[in-house]
Amino acid sequence: MEDTTKKEILEAIGSLSDRLDLTDKKLDENSNSLSDLNGSFNSLSDRLDLTDKKLDENFNSLSDRLDLTDKKLDENSNSLSDLNGSFNSLSDRLDRTETELLEAIHILADDTNRQFRDVKTSLSRVENTMVTKDYLDDKLATQHSDIVKFVRKRVPEWAKAGNA
Repeated sequence: MEDTTKKEILEAIGSLSDRLDLTDKKLDENSNSLSDLNGSFNSLSDRLDLTDKKLDENFNSLSDRLDLTDKKLDENSNSLSDLNGSFNSLSDRLDRTETELLEAIHILADDTNRQFRDVKTSLSRVENTMVTKDYLDDKLATQHSDIVKFVRKRVPEWAKAGNA
């Protein structure tokens, strides 16, 4: 029984040895696969580092451009502020000029109204004292009649005085 046991043990050891060889082979394959995976991960890591570097460069470039844009916006804002100040100053000047013009127009209107009142008063005085056409016609007709009477009366006297 001892022989059988040894034989069985040897067979078991042989079987274990085969299994260990198979396991070693699979471990080597797995080790190679892990090595390949490690290379792939290193390659991915390198690519990610490169991508990270490019992204940093792009973000830095974008940040610089945004800083430049902010600077230009600040300059434009300052220019707009200056323009706003100029427009406010111009508006104040226009308001003062408008006030002065309105005062001058008011003075002119008052003076013109006073002059029209004076003219109206003078015109009323002229209208009240002036004679009408009918009145003049009557007076001229009377005068004419008086002259005709005078001439008729005096012509015979002058004719007699001239013959004498």
